[in-house]
Order: sequence, then structure tokens, then C-alpha cells
Amino acid sequence: ATEMCLMYTPVTATEIANWKTLLPHSQERLIQDFTVFKDFVAVEGRAGGLTRLWVMDVVAGMPDPASMKQVAFKDDLYEVYISANKVWDTNQLRVCYSSLASPLTWYHIDMRKPQTTAAESEAALTVLKQKEVLNFDGSLYRTQRIFATAPDGTKVTLACVVCRLIGVERQVSNAWMLLPRKHMCRCVFPGVWRR
Repeated sequence: ATEMCLMYTPVTATEIANWKTLLPHSQERLIQDFTVFKDFVAVEGRAGGLTRLWVMDVVAGMPDPASMKQVAFKDDLYEVYISANKVWDTNQLRVCYSSLASPLTWYHIDMRKPQTTAAESEAALTVLKQKEVLNFDGSLYRTQRIFATAPDGTKVTLACVVCRLIGVERQVSNAWMLLPRKHMCRCVFPGVWRR
């Protein structure tokens, strides 16, 4: 499908003629997956080049698109997706999350708590499991999403991992490694590369 949208239909009348649009197609958002619960619907997709999660309330048995809000996370750059959720009548949404400063982590998000800011989302998270990375302390780092403008005017996203001990200004001015597109699928070991 070229225009992803979310639709619904009564269980007793599932013919295409009965389908109604719940979330219309949008140029700014790509819907990739969703999970329906008793009191909310979780929607997974992409916006602004990143994976995102949105949640909307179920009111009187119907999802309410007007209540849809994006779940905020602490990192500028991350990957998040809906994990296995086998309980329909729950307030917990299980997701998988990782970033350049956070190993793969399985969380429960308490949907009774607001998640409109990163601080509120952080308060709603409970760690279920985290992939172990030896000798790594994620609290020492933070990710930053920086945009550079190419000579043709195209905005290019740069992923930056900043050590909190050194500071942003020093790292941004001294430690960059840019790779040509042909190296995008090749593993590059981390390190500091000087100009």
C-alpha cells in the first residue's frame, strides 16, 4: 500500500464498503503497526526519520483520534517498537527501546500516566529487561541529532554521541567521523577521529 492509514469496521460487517478511516494517510507520519487494548490503542510508525509511538484513548468502545499523543523519550535519536503484548485488559504497554547511549531495553509503559514530555515518559517506564553490554555505562553519554546542510541544500542528519564528562562544545568541534554513503552498511568501530 502506498498510503498507509488506520481503518475500522464493525465485526459483523467486514466488507470493504463498511470500512471507515480512523487515522487518515499523512505525509508526515508512516503507520507501521498498531496494537489494540481495552482502554487505548498503541500505534507504531515513523515521523521525521525516526521510529515513534503514539497512543490514543478508547472512549465508549471506539478509539478517539483526537486524544492521540506521541510518547516522548529522553534521547534525540532512538529506535522504539511495540513488543509482544498478550493481555488486552491492561494499562501496561510493552515496548523495546534502544539508542546510541542505551542498549536494547524492554519496558512497560504505564498508560495511566501522562507521556507528553520526556520527564513524564521516564516516570511511566519500568525496565523489564536490558541487554547486557560489558563495561558500558549509558548514563555517561547522551545522543544528539544534528542537521548539516549539504552543498545542494539537502538537510543531512548526523548522529552524535556526547560524553557528559567532556561536554558538547569540545566534542562537536573536535571529534567527527563522516563516512561516504558506500560505508553506511559496514560496521565501523567507535573511536575519536581527528580532522
